[in-house]
Amino acid sequence: MGKSKKDRMNFRKTLLDAPIKPRKLTVRDNKYYLEPIKTPLPEPLEPTPYLPPKPKPKQRRLRIVAPVALPRNRLPMKVDKKVKKLIDEISPYYTPEAISQFKKDLKFI
Repeated sequence: MGKSKKDRMNFRKTLLDAPIKPRKLTVRDNKYYLEPIKTPLPEPLEPTPYLPPKPKPKQRRLRIVAPVALPRNRLPMKVDKKVKKLIDEISPYYTPEAISQFKKDLKFI
């Protein structure tokens, strides 16, 4: 079984605990009287000047922006490759004589 609450409590001395001094009893007029405490009171604490905290600039809220995928820069194709690709695309639709004539016409442009 677990420990009881009394076992878990801590009874150590703190800084505020002062030792209890017994006061002496004196007899006056056939009666007991307690002697007044002869120890002087401790000096009161002196107030320290108030220093306000230094002003801090307000933090700016940053807008969260989603990253944008940038296009990858490809080097442009050379003109010869573009023309060859175009001729390859249109060759099934034209006769070989018409394509050769087209190539000759492109040389003069």
